[in-house]
Amino acid sequence: MSSSEKTVLGRFVSACAMIAVAAFLLWLAVYLIQQIWIWLLIAIVLATVVIVIAMVVRFRRDRWFR
Repeated sequence: MSSSEKTVLGRFVSACAMIAVAAFLLWLAVYLIQQIWIWLLIAIVLATVVIVIAMVVRFRRDRWFR
């Protein structure tokens, strides 16, 4: 094998490794975004439930004292 063939092979291996790292980072980013969205949706649902409960309690309390 001449030195130019090794260089081409080395470049090919380097490019394959870089593509593998990029694919892993893309997968990791998508996975983390999915986890964050799930927590954001849970937080929104919990906040909505708390607000609705507070409104119902206020309404009933105001009606009770009238």
